[in-house]
Amino acid sequence: MMTATTMRPINERHRSRPTARPTRGSLVAASLLAGSAALFCLGGLFAEALMPLLRYDRPALANHEWWRLVSAHLAHFDLQHGVLNAAALVLTAWIVGRRVAITEWLLLAVGSLIAVDAGLYWLSPDVGWYVGASGLLHGLFAGGALVLAVRERDVTGGIMLLLLAGKLAYEYLSGGTSLFMDGAGFAVVTEAHLYGAMGGLATALGILAVRHRR
Repeated sequence: MMTATTMRPINERHRSRPTARPTRGSLVAASLLAGSAALFCLGGLFAEALMPLLRYDRPALANHEWWRLVSAHLAHFDLQHGVLNAAALVLTAWIVGRRVAITEWLLLAVGSLIAVDAGLYWLSPDVGWYVGASGLLHGLFAGGALVLAVRERDVTGGIMLLLLAGKLAYEYLSGGTSLFMDGAGFAVVTEAHLYGAMGGLATALGILAVRHRR
Protein backbone atom coordinates (compact mmCIF):
# COMPACT_ATOMS: atom_id res chain seq x y z
CA MET A 1 0.00 0.00 0.00
CA MET A 2 1.29 3.46 -0.88
CA THR A 3 1.44 5.73 2.14
CA ALA A 4 0.91 9.48 2.32
CA THR A 5 4.62 10.01 2.81
CA THR A 6 5.40 8.34 -0.50
CA MET A 7 2.70 10.28 -2.31
CA ARG A 8 3.94 13.70 -1.21
CA PRO A 9 7.04 13.94 -3.38
CA ILE A 10 5.08 12.71 -6.37
CA ASN A 11 2.54 15.50 -5.87
CA GLU A 12 5.30 18.07 -5.42
CA ARG A 13 6.83 17.06 -8.71
CA HIS A 14 3.66 18.00 -10.52
CA ARG A 15 2.99 21.14 -8.55
CA SER A 16 3.30 24.19 -10.79
CA ARG A 17 5.86 26.75 -9.74
CA PRO A 18 4.75 30.39 -9.56
CA THR A 19 6.18 32.45 -12.37
CA ALA A 20 8.23 35.49 -11.37
CA ARG A 21 6.59 38.70 -12.51
CA PRO A 22 8.65 41.80 -13.25
CA THR A 23 8.30 44.50 -10.63
CA ARG A 24 7.35 48.07 -11.42
CA GLY A 25 10.88 49.19 -10.61
CA SER A 26 12.45 46.68 -12.99
CA LEU A 27 10.09 47.74 -15.77
CA VAL A 28 10.97 51.41 -15.24
CA ALA A 29 14.69 50.56 -15.22
CA ALA A 30 14.37 48.50 -18.41
CA SER A 31 12.44 51.33 -20.08
CA LEU A 32 15.06 53.92 -19.11
CA LEU A 33 17.85 51.65 -20.33
CA ALA A 34 16.15 50.90 -23.64
CA GLY A 35 15.23 54.55 -24.15
CA SER A 36 18.77 55.77 -23.47
CA ALA A 37 20.29 53.18 -25.79
CA ALA A 38 17.80 54.14 -28.50
CA LEU A 39 18.65 57.84 -28.11
CA PHE A 40 22.36 57.06 -28.52
CA CYS A 41 21.64 55.19 -31.75
CA LEU A 42 19.31 57.89 -33.06
CA GLY A 43 21.89 60.55 -32.24
CA GLY A 44 24.36 58.67 -34.43
CA LEU A 45 21.87 57.87 -37.18
CA PHE A 46 20.95 61.54 -37.66
CA ALA A 47 24.39 62.87 -36.75
CA GLU A 48 24.73 65.15 -39.77
CA ALA A 49 21.61 67.11 -38.84
CA LEU A 50 21.84 66.90 -35.03
CA MET A 51 25.52 67.36 -34.23
CA PRO A 52 25.73 71.09 -35.01
CA LEU A 53 22.72 71.72 -32.77
CA LEU A 54 23.45 69.36 -29.87
CA ARG A 55 27.20 69.00 -29.47
CA TYR A 56 29.29 70.50 -26.69
CA ASP A 57 30.61 73.60 -28.40
CA ARG A 58 32.72 76.14 -26.50
CA PRO A 59 31.83 79.22 -28.62
CA ALA A 60 28.13 78.27 -28.52
CA LEU A 61 28.25 77.91 -24.73
CA ALA A 62 29.69 81.41 -24.58
CA ASN A 63 26.47 82.48 -26.33
CA HIS A 64 24.41 80.87 -23.51
CA GLU A 65 23.36 77.75 -25.42
CA TRP A 66 23.32 75.80 -22.16
CA TRP A 67 21.27 72.85 -23.44
CA ARG A 68 24.43 71.59 -25.10
CA LEU A 69 25.79 70.57 -21.69
CA VAL A 70 23.18 67.79 -21.68
CA SER A 71 22.47 67.18 -25.36
CA ALA A 72 26.14 66.65 -26.20
CA HIS A 73 26.02 63.30 -24.40
CA LEU A 74 23.13 62.12 -26.59
CA ALA A 75 24.59 63.27 -29.91
CA HIS A 76 27.09 60.95 -31.62
CA PHE A 77 29.58 61.15 -34.46
CA ASP A 78 27.86 58.47 -36.53
CA LEU A 79 25.70 55.36 -36.15
CA GLN A 80 28.68 53.16 -35.28
CA HIS A 81 29.60 55.53 -32.46
CA GLY A 82 26.02 55.50 -31.15
CA VAL A 83 25.72 51.71 -31.29
CA LEU A 84 29.03 51.22 -29.47
CA ASN A 85 27.96 53.55 -26.68
CA ALA A 86 24.53 51.90 -26.46
CA ALA A 87 26.18 48.47 -26.18
CA ALA A 88 28.52 49.74 -23.45
CA LEU A 89 25.54 51.12 -21.53
CA VAL A 90 23.67 47.82 -21.70
CA LEU A 91 26.80 45.88 -20.69
CA THR A 92 27.41 48.12 -17.67
CA ALA A 93 23.80 47.75 -16.54
CA TRP A 94 23.98 43.98 -17.02
CA ILE A 95 27.17 43.59 -14.96
CA VAL A 96 25.98 45.67 -12.03
CA GLY A 97 22.42 44.41 -12.39
CA ARG A 98 19.94 45.17 -9.65
CA ARG A 99 22.59 46.02 -7.08
CA VAL A 100 22.14 49.75 -7.78
CA ALA A 101 18.72 51.39 -7.42
CA ILE A 102 17.19 53.50 -10.18
CA THR A 103 17.58 56.69 -8.15
CA GLU A 104 21.24 55.84 -7.57
CA TRP A 105 21.78 55.29 -11.31
CA LEU A 106 20.23 58.69 -11.99
CA LEU A 107 22.45 60.34 -9.38
CA LEU A 108 25.52 58.69 -10.89
CA ALA A 109 24.47 59.90 -14.34
CA VAL A 110 23.98 63.49 -13.17
CA GLY A 111 27.25 63.51 -11.24
CA SER A 112 29.14 62.12 -14.22
CA LEU A 113 27.62 64.62 -16.66
CA ILE A 114 28.46 67.55 -14.41
CA ALA A 115 32.03 66.31 -14.02
CA VAL A 116 32.51 65.86 -17.77
CA ASP A 117 31.06 69.27 -18.64
CA ALA A 118 32.94 71.10 -15.88
CA GLY A 119 36.17 69.28 -16.64
CA LEU A 120 36.05 70.00 -20.36
CA TYR A 121 35.13 73.64 -19.85
CA TRP A 122 37.51 74.54 -17.03
CA LEU A 123 40.37 72.03 -17.35
CA SER A 124 40.47 71.34 -21.10
CA PRO A 125 39.97 74.69 -22.84
CA ASP A 126 41.65 73.29 -25.97
CA VAL A 127 38.65 71.00 -26.58
CA GLY A 128 36.47 73.02 -28.94
CA TRP A 129 33.65 70.51 -29.32
CA TYR A 130 32.62 67.09 -28.06
CA VAL A 131 29.85 64.54 -28.63
CA GLY A 132 29.11 61.11 -27.21
CA ALA A 133 28.32 59.32 -24.00
CA SER A 134 31.75 57.83 -23.28
CA GLY A 135 32.40 60.20 -20.37
CA LEU A 136 28.98 59.41 -18.91
CA LEU A 137 29.58 55.69 -19.38
CA HIS A 138 32.92 55.82 -17.60
CA GLY A 139 31.17 57.53 -14.69
CA LEU A 140 28.41 54.94 -14.51
CA PHE A 141 30.95 52.13 -14.75
CA ALA A 142 33.19 53.59 -12.04
CA GLY A 143 30.36 54.53 -9.68
CA GLY A 144 28.52 51.25 -10.13
CA ALA A 145 31.72 49.30 -9.56
CA LEU A 146 32.49 51.18 -6.34
CA VAL A 147 29.00 50.57 -4.96
CA LEU A 148 29.28 46.91 -5.91
CA ALA A 149 32.69 46.55 -4.23
CA VAL A 150 31.99 48.47 -1.02
CA ARG A 151 28.30 48.07 -0.25
CA GLU A 152 27.72 44.64 -1.75
CA ARG A 153 31.25 43.36 -1.01
CA ASP A 154 31.34 41.81 -4.45
CA VAL A 155 34.78 41.09 -5.91
CA THR A 156 33.37 41.92 -9.36
CA GLY A 157 33.32 45.59 -8.39
CA GLY A 158 37.00 45.52 -7.46
CA ILE A 159 37.91 43.84 -10.75
CA MET A 160 35.92 46.48 -12.65
CA LEU A 161 37.77 49.28 -10.86
CA LEU A 162 41.15 47.72 -11.62
CA LEU A 163 40.28 47.33 -15.30
CA LEU A 164 39.06 50.91 -15.47
CA ALA A 165 42.19 52.22 -13.76
CA GLY A 166 44.34 50.31 -16.24
CA LYS A 167 42.40 51.72 -19.20
CA LEU A 168 42.64 55.31 -17.95
CA ALA A 169 46.34 54.90 -17.19
CA TYR A 170 46.95 53.60 -20.72
CA GLU A 171 45.10 56.54 -22.25
CA TYR A 172 47.07 59.01 -20.12
CA LEU A 173 50.49 57.46 -20.69
CA SER A 174 49.89 57.09 -24.43
CA GLY A 175 49.14 60.78 -24.77
CA GLY A 176 45.37 60.55 -25.11
CA THR A 177 45.12 57.47 -27.31
CA SER A 178 41.90 55.55 -26.74
CA LEU A 179 42.23 51.84 -26.00
CA PHE A 180 39.19 50.74 -28.03
CA MET A 181 38.08 53.47 -30.40
CA ASP A 182 41.14 54.50 -32.43
CA GLY A 183 40.08 52.61 -35.53
CA ALA A 184 36.51 53.86 -35.46
CA GLY A 185 37.22 56.82 -37.75
CA PHE A 186 36.82 59.70 -35.32
CA ALA A 187 38.90 61.42 -32.66
CA VAL A 188 38.27 60.43 -29.04
CA VAL A 189 38.38 63.03 -26.27
CA THR A 190 39.91 60.78 -23.62
CA GLU A 191 39.88 63.61 -21.06
CA ALA A 192 36.12 63.10 -20.86
CA HIS A 193 36.72 59.51 -19.75
CA LEU A 194 38.80 60.65 -16.79
CA TYR A 195 36.40 63.42 -15.79
CA GLY A 196 33.41 61.10 -16.04
CA ALA A 197 35.09 58.41 -13.95
CA MET A 198 36.01 60.94 -11.28
CA GLY A 199 32.44 62.26 -11.22
CA GLY A 200 31.01 58.75 -10.94
CA LEU A 201 33.37 57.82 -8.10
CA ALA A 202 32.65 61.05 -6.20
CA THR A 203 28.90 60.54 -6.57
CA ALA A 204 29.19 56.90 -5.48
CA LEU A 205 31.11 57.96 -2.37
CA GLY A 206 28.27 60.34 -1.54
CA ILE A 207 25.70 57.59 -2.04
CA LEU A 208 27.65 55.23 0.22
CA ALA A 209 28.10 57.89 2.89
CA VAL A 210 24.38 58.72 2.99
CA ARG A 211 23.45 55.05 3.08
CA HIS A 212 25.91 54.43 5.94
CA ARG A 213 24.28 57.12 8.10
CA ARG A 214 20.84 55.52 7.85
